[in-house]
Amino acid sequence: MADNRIINSGKHIGKVLITDDGKSLLSAIEKETEGRERIVITDRYVASYHRDMANISDMTAESSEEKKNLSSIEDIASFMLERNIGRNAVLVGIGGGIITDMCGFAASIYKRGISCINIPTTLLSQVDASVGGKTGVNLHGYKNILGTITQPQATIIYTGFLETLPYTEIRSGLAELVKTALIRSEEFYDECLESCSMEGWYKNAGSMTALIEKACLTKLEIVEKDPYEKGLRRILNLGHTYGHAIEKYRIDRKSEISHGEAVAEGIIIAAKISERLSIAPKGFSESLENDFRKLDLPVSGLAPLDKISGFVSNDKKADGGNINFITIAAPGKVEQISINIRELERICLSLQ
Repeated sequence: MADNRIINSGKHIGKVLITDDGKSLLSAIEKETEGRERIVITDRYVASYHRDMANISDMTAESSEEKKNLSSIEDIASFMLERNIGRNAVLVGIGGGIITDMCGFAASIYKRGISCINIPTTLLSQVDASVGGKTGVNLHGYKNILGTITQPQATIIYTGFLETLPYTEIRSGLAELVKTALIRSEEFYDECLESCSMEGWYKNAGSMTALIEKACLTKLEIVEKDPYEKGLRRILNLGHTYGHAIEKYRIDRKSEISHGEAVAEGIIIAAKISERLSIAPKGFSESLENDFRKLDLPVSGLAPLDKISGFVSNDKKADGGNINFITIAAPGKVEQISINIRELERICLSLQ
């Protein structure tokens, strides 16, 4: 039996619908775009695996960090301009976080703004990237330096997309799911550990849907209180300061890894730094490492610390000589601190 419901529709954020039925997905797209021009951009992987999405696609785009740049935004905008797409149009992005980030950004600047609908197809984008209104592209390998915070008209989550994902994509999404659980509460974190450490956990549709919904609601509740990331919302960046630095290092060397893998190690680094700052108790990061290993998440080795510590000064969370850094003392106990970048680099290098 199909299960479709709106899980949130706040004052500052767009509608979020979750469904396990493909026909309901198509109906929702039709309903949200009724009576308006519609341009649909799909990830090439999605178009090849899901014929119903390929049938409504107007343009396919490559989903890679290397292609997440202004040139790709220009391609999208040129595609719409050549077809005389007007300001009342809706741009629909169907794909993972890179696609929804790029489509959201293109929509926010094309003719000074048109509506956008996100259709996330990966676990990472369903639990995090497509929700909350952040859009953007990379610049010189630095993550999401150019972008806007523009809420989509709607985000439609169809859990059936996850059935065709390779395990590497599931694992990447799991890292963001765990990050959100660590932010929310010890109870949610324990639930993730119990559910996701079992072999084949991602094939349990009911459990997956429940975890996705809880992660979405956690993020939406935070974004509703702080839509433009002036304070509270920054805690959602747990693990991302060094996660983005790891990605930058790997992109520069043409050896990309998934965003989730980088964030997983970034969380461990944040936990170790929290210990050095006497925010977390001794042994917390080691306990977290053991949990992550049970979940098949990386804890170290993706990039040498002495090579990534210098990237932090160009992180978009940097402000002058300081950076807004997210610490963690325990599951459910995260906070933002302002710390001198050189001091943070010194602590990071001491972890080697």
